[in-house]
Amino acid sequence: MPSSAPIPGAIVIRKIIYAGLFIIAILAISTNAPAEGTGPGGGWPADISTSTSHDRFADIFSETSPEVSIEKIQLAAVDADDFADDFDDEFDDEFDDGAGIKSISDPLEPLNRLIFRFNDKVYFWVLKPAAKGYSAIVPEKGRVGVKRFFSNITSPVRIINSALQLKFDRAGTELARFCINTTVGVLGFTDPAKDRWGIRKYKEDFGQTLGRYGAGPGIFINLPFLGPSSIRDGIGLVADLYMDPLTYLPPDETWEKIGVYAFRTVNNTSLEITLYDDLKKDALDPYSFIRDAWHQYRENLVRD
Repeated sequence: MPSSAPIPGAIVIRKIIYAGLFIIAILAISTNAPAEGTGPGGGWPADISTSTSHDRFADIFSETSPEVSIEKIQLAAVDADDFADDFDDEFDDEFDDGAGIKSISDPLEPLNRLIFRFNDKVYFWVLKPAAKGYSAIVPEKGRVGVKRFFSNITSPVRIINSALQLKFDRAGTELARFCINTTVGVLGFTDPAKDRWGIRKYKEDFGQTLGRYGAGPGIFINLPFLGPSSIRDGIGLVADLYMDPLTYLPPDETWEKIGVYAFRTVNNTSLEITLYDDLKKDALDPYSFIRDAWHQYRENLVRD
């Protein structure tokens, strides 16, 4: 991958952002961590078997792209932001329209549940405290603007996958949104395409592209930090990373890129901080519910 010399001023700004995020995380963990005895049995959440994971799932339960999942510490996930944008408006309808969708095979369930518990701990011990500390410092309007900025940057993922699926009308819509929001919307920090002209965003990714051409999901897999996925969507996630402009922004250092994805994840989580908790509280078996709901959601996206 070609490298380009970063602008010194940009490096300083990035360093400040990363340092600030680290300090916020430390402060949040020290001030917002569960007190001794607050969870079942005291201390940290006890019955992790009744927990879930994700940002691609918060992303479900994060925009893109499909964003607790850690769809919340999905340091590499492109969709982590999109799901949350669509979930409240579309999930109920999609759940009703799920007739005929076969359940996904889960031969690795014991391992998947173990990873599920790991992601749950990461969410409650790291991500949620960091997001709460961050939200206490940054106003909601600013956090919404940051989310829109990152969504705008990842427009090529939606444009390219729409075209690959021969949905040229959606590709044109996403291109129009990108042009409008980048200019009139000041680099995407606002969304005049939707607010002024009613041009909505479509969720398209390479996992959907593979599904449109007949690829089944394969088996269910729960990814550390990323949450629910499948063989098809795991391949799609890698492909989407190559379409994501963030992959090619300088510098090429891995840890600085991880810092950018972590910042995006914390910002998105701060806007939906009770979503995962509500999901756990209402589900008898959060693992099974998230697995089945995520699979149905993804299959409905493929059918769309």
